[in-house]
Amino acid sequence: MQLVAVILTESNYNQWRRSMSIALSSKLKYRFVDGTCSKPAQNAPLLMHGMRYLEVRYAQSNVPKLFNLRKELSHLEQGSLSLSGYFTRFRTINDELDSVVNKPRCICAQCTCQVNAKLIEIEQNVQLTHFLRGLNDTYTTIRGQILLMKPLPTLNQCYAILLQEENQSNIHNSVSVTNDNIAMSVKA
Repeated sequence: MQLVAVILTESNYNQWRRSMSIALSSKLKYRFVDGTCSKPAQNAPLLMHGMRYLEVRYAQSNVPKLFNLRKELSHLEQGSLSLSGYFTRFRTINDELDSVVNKPRCICAQCTCQVNAKLIEIEQNVQLTHFLRGLNDTYTTIRGQILLMKPLPTLNQCYAILLQEENQSNIHNSVSVTNDNIAMSVKA
């Protein structure tokens, strides 16, 4: 049985670990490998030691990669990219950051602190503001409207709003051009 599609190699430990953690958590088995479950009997396989061994062997310092990704994200602007192209590039960098950074999460079964929901909301708001910051000035008005929304939309909802605004602007511009052409035809 294969739990994850990502195969562990010398260079992808963090991505593999994230995929494995998600897979094990979804099957309620993560506690067996992270050490929070009671210690197995003396003659049981040492699963906890296995994960620690893999971490020591394959985990590499991701600080340089993290630095480069954060730098790239901070300098990312829409520029000549289409809205779709900018959104795709932004999401690609954020997905890479997610695979490099091991974010703390509460994994207790009956969590009442809601720390996971709060952390996710903070991450989403940071991503949203980074995305909006890099948009071209043609989106200034809608950007201001989005930032005033309570609660703030998710990044995907924001992208849908921007696409809708862009489509409406394109329709308005094509109607203006058509009216100008009609006016020129009448004068001739």
